[in-house]
Amino acid sequence: MKSKCFFTSITLLLLLAFNCAQAQTYFPGDTLKKKNFQITTDFLAPMTGNFTLGLESYVGNGLSLDIRVGIIGIGKTDFYTQLSGIFVKVQPNFYITPNYKSENYFVQSNFQGTYFSPVLIIGGFSYTQSSYYFNGKNQITTEALLINLGHQFVYRNTFSFNVYGGAGYSAVQSKNANSYYNDYLFSHARLEGDLGFTFDGGFEIGILFK
Repeated sequence: MKSKCFFTSITLLLLLAFNCAQAQTYFPGDTLKKKNFQITTDFLAPMTGNFTLGLESYVGNGLSLDIRVGIIGIGKTDFYTQLSGIFVKVQPNFYITPNYKSENYFVQSNFQGTYFSPVLIIGGFSYTQSSYYFNGKNQITTEALLINLGHQFVYRNTFSFNVYGGAGYSAVQSKNANSYYNDYLFSHARLEGDLGFTFDGGFEIGILFK
């Protein structure tokens, strides 16, 4: 049921973006009103057990604030049963190359271009597992700090596609099991062990408004 709701919402989002894009006709010399907000989602997240929804707000001078909330336990969760949790990502995005050219005229979107961002992640989840390493119920909390590099494409000042990746450090607290083996934490992944070296990455689609 959760997976069905997710894919239904994604389909509606894509249809809305296509409809908005088709409804607007631009001509050379037009001045586009730059939009200051967008709603985003990581459409591959359910393949790894979570659903992420974000709001990016333009602050000014190539800077935006991106806040994402992830619900853990939606989608594919082969390794766990009774999985549930939440995480929050907060990141300022510093756009390096915000300008682009479209249909023979020069336009600018507040969310178009290459960017870098320091990312703060806080999350937690609980699960039941039966494996060689652990058998029973457990609770995990995690905090991470990373630097991401990404590029966001904007179509017709309405629809966006974002790809990003980065690395950093994370800490993990496990209530009933050895955190040494918790290398995938839904909001990010880390090398197995106690060093805390962490990776992040994803693909997002979004709708711009206002």
